[in-house]
Amino acid sequence: MLVPGIELAGTLAARGDLPPHKANKKARAAINNTRNRVLHALSALEAADVGVYSWTDLHDRPAYTGLRRRLDELYLGDSVFRELCDAALEPVLGTSRPTPDQVREAIPFLLSELPLMLDTPAILETESSLFCYPRMLPVAKWLYAGMMPVYPSAGQGMLTTRLTGIDAGENH
Repeated sequence: MLVPGIELAGTLAARGDLPPHKANKKARAAINNTRNRVLHALSALEAADVGVYSWTDLHDRPAYTGLRRRLDELYLGDSVFRELCDAALEPVLGTSRPTPDQVREAIPFLLSELPLMLDTPAILETESSLFCYPRMLPVAKWLYAGMMPVYPSAGQGMLTTRLTGIDAGENH
């Protein structure tokens, strides 16, 4: 299971929710909260063999850092890729025209998440992986439609989830 990394702080700051110094603190609290909820759910399911990682935990894995470096290079050098990435920030930031400062602060979050949509099997050394999210992300739609200059690996999939209302319990 993967939870966001500290790059979340930039997105919080870009939204205007918090100044950067407070965004770091809030991001760390949100990451720990999410990790704890995931660990609690896994424990309830008796799934002790499932690892829980934040994106920050992956910074020492060559497959992750290699993909992240490639995405950074594409973002700087490929105008189509850059435009799609910037457009993907619009719903996250709640604006159809993010300012250059908002994009600068928020783009690390997207570029840190993209390797997980592209090749989590290589990153976590597993045969296959599903990137699960409660709605279809624009960037995922563009990836799987072949509109971007990068493509998900053969073992990487995308799953859009939703709560069914069946005993969602107090945590939902």
